Amino acid sequence: MTEKLELHGLRKTYGDHHAVEHFDLTVRDGTFLSLLGPSGSGKTTVLNMIAGLTQPSAGKILIAGEDVTDRPANLRNIGIVFQNYALFPHQTVFGNVAFPLEVRRLSPEEIARRVKDVLAMVGLDQLVDRFPSELSGGQQQRVALARAIVFEPALLLLDEPLGALDRRLRESLRRELRKLQRQTGITTIMVTHDQEEALSMSDQIVVMSNGRAEQCATPEELYRRPHNRFVAEFMGSANVVTGEWVDLSGAPRVPGAEEAAFAIRPENVAFHAIRPGDAARACTVVTSEYCGDHYRLHLMVDAIGPMTSHVRITEPPAAGTRGFVSWRPADMHPLRGHENAGTCRQT
Repeated sequence: MTEKLELHGLRKTYGDHHAVEHFDLTVRDGTFLSLLGPSGSGKTTVLNMIAGLTQPSAGKILIAGEDVTDRPANLRNIGIVFQNYALFPHQTVFGNVAFPLEVRRLSPEEIARRVKDVLAMVGLDQLVDRFPSELSGGQQQRVALARAIVFEPALLLLDEPLGALDRRLRESLRRELRKLQRQTGITTIMVTHDQEEALSMSDQIVVMSNGRAEQCATPEELYRRPHNRFVAEFMGSANVVTGEWVDLSGAPRVPGAEEAAFAIRPENVAFHAIRPGDAARACTVVTSEYCGDHYRLHLMVDAIGPMTSHVRITEPPAAGTRGFVSWRPADMHPLRGHENAGTCRQT
């Protein structure tokens, strides 16, 4: 696979504020990549620099091998879908989708063919004469998506595209969006703060914090093997414990570290009413939460501190109940800090 997007040493400053700091990224052709992070992490700034809406303070942007750092947004061949969709209220569905083709001065016959094809692809071929005010939120989102891909862009950029929709509609549309991306093969970069959205839709995810890339990996890699505490706790719930990790010979498995931090996911922490073995730790139930398919137990583990366990039981233990917790050594993942922050390369 060829490299579709390359960011080299990208940086954006506003006075003394570093919105994005030395950001490197390589995205292969056909990849769906999400920029994931909390508000203020720099993910939207990165997207705007790729789009040409914000000029970087330093660094280079290459699309399909061409340096577009100083190229205007309208000459980058990029499709963009914003959270508010930005549809033309006075234009019909056909007119909205046809607009980028008219700007490129395609023939009326070619415009009609392309609009028809893309509207059929997003399931709106029966609504060509409706205006945005006559459409539901989900239908408006599809129009915005059709308009962004009808001219066959080199990149598709999505800025919180499902953020304005209710949960059930978001879940439905993200499946449709992922299916459409696979069908068209368009390299897609999506900004989101929703971990579940990023995990379910992406080939690769870049977790960002304070203008830096904390980690870039597949969804499974990020969840199971986070680099540091920020990634572990941002990608779902995580118990972070400290201690010395040794192998069977007694030698530390984290070179040079007498004490290290480890992440253990709540679903890997088992709760027992009776001690199952010498390795189990005694604990006290602080409280429990009903989560539908499981209970979330908040525990105070002796000599460790607070921990969380997800258990599938019919009746949760009462607050104050004494019990025991255990986990497999294989489910403990070492957290190593920020040594790889700022660089994302697909392997």
